[in-house]
This record gives sequence, C-alpha cells and structure tokens, in this order.
Amino acid sequence: MTPARTVDSPPRRAAWTLLGGYAMAVGAVVAYTALVLSPVTATTVLSAVLGHFTAALAGAVCLGGLVLVLITTQPDEGGVLDPSAFRAHLMVERAALLWFGAAVVMVGVQAATDAGVSVTRMLTEGGLGAGIGASETARAWIVVAIAAAIIAVFSRLTVRWEWHVPLLIPAVVGVVAVPVTGGAGEGPDHDYATSAVIVFAIAVSVWAGLRVVAAVAPPDTATHGRVPVAGLAAGAVALLYGIGLI
Repeated sequence: MTPARTVDSPPRRAAWTLLGGYAMAVGAVVAYTALVLSPVTATTVLSAVLGHFTAALAGAVCLGGLVLVLITTQPDEGGVLDPSAFRAHLMVERAALLWFGAAVVMVGVQAATDAGVSVTRMLTEGGLGAGIGASETARAWIVVAIAAAIIAVFSRLTVRWEWHVPLLIPAVVGVVAVPVTGGAGEGPDHDYATSAVIVFAIAVSVWAGLRVVAAVAPPDTATHGRVPVAGLAAGAVALLYGIGLI
C-alpha cells in the first residue's frame, strides 16, 4: 500500500477546469433562483438543485472511477494498483466523501420539499422523522448515503485491484436509488420505466464518470485506449435508453 501512495498529484489544469465548471453551474442556479423565485422558495429550490447535482456528479465519479480502475489497472504481483490507477482510486475515495455529505443533506431537503415546508421549519419543529417516513425519495437518499459511506471506507482501506470489483455494488445501488423512486416507479408502465431508468442511470453515470476521472487522473498510455471504448459503449446505451424514456 505504501508505494502506491507516493504518486504525483493529478493534472492541475483538468482539476481546475472541473472545479470551474462546477462553480459556473452553481452560479447559474443561484442567479436564477435569486431573480425568479421568492426568498423562501429560492432557499428550498436552491438546496434541492445543488444537492442533487453535487450528489449526481460525485456518484458518477465514484462509479466511473471504479470502472476506469478496473479496466486500466496494471497491478503488480501483489495486486496493488499502479500509480496511474491509484490517482483514479484517490478520486473515487474523495468523491465518495462528497457523495456521502451531499446525500445526508438531501435527506432533510427532500423530506422538507415533499412535505411542502422549508428545511429550517422542519428541523426546528422536530418533523424530520415524520417527513422522512412520508417521503420515499428521502429514504432513497439514506440508501445513497450508506452506499457512499461504504465506498469511502473500503476505498480507504485497500489499494488492491480485486477489491474494486465488489465496490461496484454500492456504487450502482447509490446511483440508481433516487432515480427509481417517484415517477419511474408509478403508472401503468412502471416496470418498464423502472428497468429503463436503472440502465440509463448506470450508463450515463459511467459515461460521465469515465470522462471526468480520465481527464483529471489519466490512465497509463498502454491502457488509455480502453477508456474511450468503454465511454462510447456507455454513452450509446445511455442515449438508447434515454430516448426510450422520453
């Protein structure tokens, strides 16, 4: 484990570009809510949108990063990740913490949104438990938080290639937990819609996550060609199922 943690930092330009893009998205949402919505409504909407966006991005980085590690790693005799793959592993580890934090916040935000009250009012009046019990999506965010916590803990404990395979399970569960609640699980065609949403959520998360992680933590030249192939396959599946959901 020790040798793998001596690698250099990820490319700074790609990392700053990612942070800059995130900051621009946040700024656009803040500007819209401030100009269009009332102060009370704006606070709730802003929390929900930013929390959902942050969690979705972090979840995609976790899932896509795990896929990248699995398809590009050139492990040594002991199964330890090579330096390039370890950079991607570090991104997964850190994104999992962000994913967990965003999911925890979204539990309360979602419960308040579904109850039609502000987060502050729900917390001060002691209605959080009842709000979570009445909100299927809020309970789904608890599942996301648990999945993210599992990834954060176990990615910290190991840098061996084979242990990234079981970590795909909580990553997939966390990515699909929220999309399958609400509209996707209701209506006469809910079985088809739920199945389509599951595939779409996984595929688009892998596609986006691969692109982000490969840009910030590029794999070794010998295995770099596998990333666009995997990304193209995931993007094609996401497009196909996305069209079916329209």
